[in-house]
Amino acid sequence: LDWNPYLGWNEVDSYYVYRQERLYPDSFTQIAKLDGNTFGYTDTSLYCRVDMTYKILAKQQNNLNTQWSWSDTTKAKPIYENVVPPNEIWRTTVVDDEYTSLDWLPITTNIYPIAFYKIAVKEGEGDYKELPENIDPGLRTFDYLKTKVDYYNYHFQMYAVDVCEDKSATSIPAKTVLLNVQLSEAFRPSLTWTKYQGWAEGVDEYVVELQDEFGVFLEIGRTAGEDTFMIDDVSPFNCIESYCYRITAIRNQPFNFPDSTHSVISHSNIDCAPVESKIFVPNAFTINSDNLNEEFTVKGIYIKEYNIKLFNRWGEKVYDSNSFKENWDGTHEGKDVSQNVFVYLIEAKGVDNKLYHLSGDVTLLR
Repeated sequence: LDWNPYLGWNEVDSYYVYRQERLYPDSFTQIAKLDGNTFGYTDTSLYCRVDMTYKILAKQQNNLNTQWSWSDTTKAKPIYENVVPPNEIWRTTVVDDEYTSLDWLPITTNIYPIAFYKIAVKEGEGDYKELPENIDPGLRTFDYLKTKVDYYNYHFQMYAVDVCEDKSATSIPAKTVLLNVQLSEAFRPSLTWTKYQGWAEGVDEYVVELQDEFGVFLEIGRTAGEDTFMIDDVSPFNCIESYCYRITAIRNQPFNFPDSTHSVISHSNIDCAPVESKIFVPNAFTINSDNLNEEFTVKGIYIKEYNIKLFNRWGEKVYDSNSFKENWDGTHEGKDVSQNVFVYLIEAKGVDNKLYHLSGDVTLLR
């Protein structure tokens, strides 16, 4: 603001700068007091691009009385430039193999308060689509429920809009991990996944987890942050309820805080190996101390429930077991049985829920 000096008094004691209230147009508030030799003022208390209205009050004071004189009013749009910083997506993760969740850090350094956030989503290799919701600035998490997490990974981007309707740049995209499990040539579960994207520091490592019969995920291995493949060669072929896996990405420590103890993780979808159960029963075994075929061994893969009974020629039960890991060594009640033909009955259930009702005979040779 610039104004000409008041003329008519011997001298001006001071000038007062008044600004019209934004929400109360009939009200003016004093924002500055200047000496009588100052004829300009810069108002830095701006609000967006709203026109500001001002007037000046001159004051003369002598021994007899105080006199005042108002100027006219003037209006101007402020010179305004505000760059809203982008916010950071802290992580995106798959929740319970059902939907995706997005976490972010709030913007705290902008001149004006954030009015809302906008989120855009891309499914697989499709295009980004902006969601219609305006996300409350007080929120830090958004659950995106319209997902098919076993078929696609999901990419997220965000931007902020402040109360002056200024938009931030778009955040760094974040992408969930998509896991696919098949069987290798050796019938082992073979896991392949897409990399997590969105962390400036990158992925430190991936944790490979197998779900137990209670739904709890147990770690079976770890890979480097660059890896996207692993074969499960540690889990047994049998006596496990299912072969369902999950990948957990672990974020590297931030560059600026290498010694911090924060832990940021992102889960993939849950995917199960397409197992096919099989059972093979031999028709003979030889107990002759040559270390070959010394026990009656039923072989199979991906069997979760199992029982075998063996009977001699008189119908007497000589062996009964519920464990696929146990084999019959040709003894009964601690004594060797003689060479003969024995009848077996097998009841089993595969991980693929295939039922087995097998019976036949096996010859013990000594």
